[in-house]
Amino acid sequence: MQRVYDDIEFPCNFDDWTAQEQSDWMYHNMTNLYKNVPESLQNLIPAATRLLDFNRSLNVLPEWMDPDKYHRGQKFVRRHYFSIILAIILGSMYNYTFDDFLKPIIIGGNSHTPYLAFKRYLSTLKRMLFWYDSEPWIKSTRAYKDMQIAHSNHIRISTKVSLLDNKQ
Repeated sequence: MQRVYDDIEFPCNFDDWTAQEQSDWMYHNMTNLYKNVPESLQNLIPAATRLLDFNRSLNVLPEWMDPDKYHRGQKFVRRHYFSIILAIILGSMYNYTFDDFLKPIIIGGNSHTPYLAFKRYLSTLKRMLFWYDSEPWIKSTRAYKDMQIAHSNHIRISTKVSLLDNKQ
């Protein structure tokens, strides 16, 4: 089946490629595929098409991890703390208007009342704030512990969602 996206023709066997091959092809054709996205943001798009690697060791930093950039990001967050928190809250509210983003929340079972939802969001926000203030790859830190919890929760929910059919 031939797929065309804004006058860009996808390879005829694109659907048979691995997720990595599809992501690489999209990365190399990004400027044609996403003409309205600023060039400074286009390098973020392929990440959304990649499957998560849940088998990767959490004790080894990925090859793309740059601690200096991470620390610059932490400094940015400290300067713009309120804006970042507000963006996280508003972004979450916006995301939950879409079924695909809402399914994991429903399946998790920790947000079926307004009070439980509030507790869950507050807990998640606190965890994320520790990531901004500490080193999540150093075992003795609170950020490391919270990153491990988030990782195991994502694996658990991702597994549950993958077992659903389209009607659920």
